[in-house]
Amino acid sequence: MNQLIEFNQYENFAMMMHHSVLYAYSHTVKAKLVKKDLVKKTQEAASFLSSLNKAEDQIKNLMDKASAAKAAQNRPEAKAKAVDVAAEAVEANAKATNVRAVNAGTSTNSK
Repeated sequence: MNQLIEFNQYENFAMMMHHSVLYAYSHTVKAKLVKKDLVKKTQEAASFLSSLNKAEDQIKNLMDKASAAKAAQNRPEAKAKAVDVAAEAVEANAKATNVRAVNAGTSTNSK
């Protein structure tokens, strides 16, 4: 009877050890899966960051091109305005000259 009790105790101990080993193995497997998932998520995040940086660079490039195009568009407009101002100045000068000529003609006629 004592031998049976001792055998039963050893059997219980062996089962407890087996359960502990399986429990530890299960946690090890879960830890490896979590690590693999973390590596995958880290790679995805790095890929997304790379894509985001490329998109930001493309946006900056397009903004620079748009700014250059706007500046190029404004240059002819500014030149046209300058020509208009110059034309107005020439026209005013011509009117002043005409007025002086008319005044000079009338002053000559009155003499």
